[in-house]
Amino acid sequence: MLENYMDPKHTKGFTNHLVAVEWLTKQGYYVFDNISGLGPCDVIALDETGNTILIDIKSVTKRKDGSIINRVPTAKQRRMKIHLLMVENDKTCTLI
Repeated sequence: MLENYMDPKHTKGFTNHLVAVEWLTKQGYYVFDNISGLGPCDVIALDETGNTILIDIKSVTKRKDGSIINRVPTAKQRRMKIHLLMVENDKTCTLI
């Protein structure tokens, strides 16, 4: 029934957000989620030594011809040193 209420793009984004959090956890990070949904990053990852990574999670999307749509950080995200974490359709994650 959820599909009747939620746009497929939002469903994909929500699901991939959870995939990304799970992936970061498996990489050994403590993950702090942005619960407001506002702001330049989605999560903050903290490692055992106290290093933090600010991350914006993006789903990899393709055009009708199959080419990948390139995602880049905004100017504000670049100034704040926010990284993109790309989630593929097969749930593969890449931190860039």
